[in-house]
Amino acid sequence: MRLSVCLAAWLLTGSLACRSVSYVDDGGGGSTSSSTSTGTGCANDCDDENPCTDDACVSGSCEHTPRDEPESLDANPCTVDACNAAGELLRPFVSAGEPGRADEGGCPGGALCQTDGACGLSLYTRPFPGADPATPWSRTALSVAWSGANAPPPRGIVAAEHSYAAPRLYVVDEAGTGYLRSDGVWAGSAPIESIFPGLPPTEIASLIAWLPQPGDPETFLFYTRGTPRRAHFFDVTDSGAVVGPVADLVDDPANPEVAPQGSVDASWAFAHQTAYIGTPSWVLFYAAFAGSVFRYDGGNDTWLALGPEVDTALWGGASTGGPAPGSVSAAWLESGSLHAVAP
Repeated sequence: MRLSVCLAAWLLTGSLACRSVSYVDDGGGGSTSSSTSTGTGCANDCDDENPCTDDACVSGSCEHTPRDEPESLDANPCTVDACNAAGELLRPFVSAGEPGRADEGGCPGGALCQTDGACGLSLYTRPFPGADPATPWSRTALSVAWSGANAPPPRGIVAAEHSYAAPRLYVVDEAGTGYLRSDGVWAGSAPIESIFPGLPPTEIASLIAWLPQPGDPETFLFYTRGTPRRAHFFDVTDSGAVVGPVADLVDDPANPEVAPQGSVDASWAFAHQTAYIGTPSWVLFYAAFAGSVFRYDGGNDTWLALGPEVDTALWGGASTGGPAPGSVSAAWLESGSLHAVAP
């Protein structure tokens, strides 16, 4: 018989969520102290597979006595194991945004616990541009920052970009699923290749979007991995996506200021648009390749090497509390702030 126990979070702390945990009873009876078999012997050594009871054979009958603590602990740093007075296993979640239980070493790589009771990514933000280099980052568990129906998962994010045409955020995960947040509400998800035909769904490295002129289609550039590395361009109108050209990316060994697009994956990229096409430096693209940051000036068609990610004022410098260099998987500008997804 399979018993399911609701995790009454209020028994422990008000900050713990509740979920059900099941265990298998071997047919001998309940989880509280009881005589569960009679006769000349006890079946299966009396083990009811409940970590919150001590099992013993007493005078030919199985007895299951409630324990104060479970005999074995879950290795998940984002859950807390406990037993109640009835011998039922409680496994509440650690609060989202916490680093995880110290006795389990916390979440790996400095990640945070999420609302689903597992480790996951964070959303980092700080003002951009013109912020004091020492301005600290803010950090929120991704499942808290992106919540509600149809929200992306708090792990496996490979690209994100905010629209310059409308209040829309586009997100892609490692499975090749695309997510859209419109006017602050997650509108749904779909296979990314069904939105952008011809895009290899599991080879997406980063995403950049910009708007050439008011009323024009919005342009999307996907960097993809693989051999050869490619740039996939799409024009997006209100009626849907129109396939644009696909270009193989090549390097310029003679110019160290040019990003090594053809030989290194872009770990993150985003656009900073301040005007429309025809104006000098109307849009700047920032991207990281092998730990180094590069900036492309769309108005002047020039690249500039900004140096190692850890040293740039854009990404770190003197600021505190930010993502570890090399850990960011997606970045974008929104509401005057730089946003980054990382552990």
